[in-house]
Amino acid sequence: MQNEPLVSIIVPCYNHEKYVEQCILSIVNQTYKNIELFVIDDGSKDSSPQILERLSLKFNFIYESQANKGLPKTLNYAIRKYATGIYISVIASDDYWELDKINKQVQFMESHPEYAMCCGMAKVIDTDNNITGIIGNDIKESDLKLGSLLLKNKIPALTAFFRRDVYNEVGGYDENLYFEDWDLWLKIAERYKIGMLKETLAYYRVHSSNMSANSLVMVENQFKLLQKWSHHPNFKKALQIQTFVLTRLNILSVKNKRHSFIMWKKHLRTYLFNYHYYIILFKILS
Repeated sequence: MQNEPLVSIIVPCYNHEKYVEQCILSIVNQTYKNIELFVIDDGSKDSSPQILERLSLKFNFIYESQANKGLPKTLNYAIRKYATGIYISVIASDDYWELDKINKQVQFMESHPEYAMCCGMAKVIDTDNNITGIIGNDIKESDLKLGSLLLKNKIPALTAFFRRDVYNEVGGYDENLYFEDWDLWLKIAERYKIGMLKETLAYYRVHSSNMSANSLVMVENQFKLLQKWSHHPNFKKALQIQTFVLTRLNILSVKNKRHSFIMWKKHLRTYLFNYHYYIILFKILS
């Protein structure tokens, strides 16, 4: 283990009493052993703190509970205060990893020093661990270059694995953004290469509490993120994509079908040759 690089793993937790133990077990049972684990509970109202306290005593990892500060502040705090590894990986407490996830990514990064970060595929699961889909299977390396990543973030965040020195160099997570992970990937891609492992490395859980109650707020925050890249040649195209997404959400959020159709017709000239726009019409009429 002396020659194996240390990997720092950060787990932010918020109200995941049902899932957090499975997450922690998938980390402490990794086949790669030179890891350090830090878990921060960000003001959970359920029994997550008690579960984490018990697990920290059993598996000897650092656990801290704090008043709610939000995800980007929690991540920056944990990394800057505790992490000493060469590499960093973050996972939300309702997801979990394949047991060889860290081993595969360390091997990849050590064999490809030109990369500052890598990611992989993840299976989508429901509350009962049933597999319902997969994400990341369509990622090409070209999708991980800055220009493409600005248009669409395809990186499954729970599979991201990056160098600590690069995190420091680009300034860590932007604490004023909702999409702090996408912003970090963009800052890394601006300077370095990001690699892709065509393997399933993790399990991403979809449940009611991690689905946004306000999709419009999410899109508005994407606009906020994009403004940081107004100097990039792909900025206008990225803005057009998000404008279309916002238009789609506005139309489909109207409960009265007749009013939805009127809104759809209003924007038809703009999206006349966009076949995705006609899918919206199909959803209105169905």
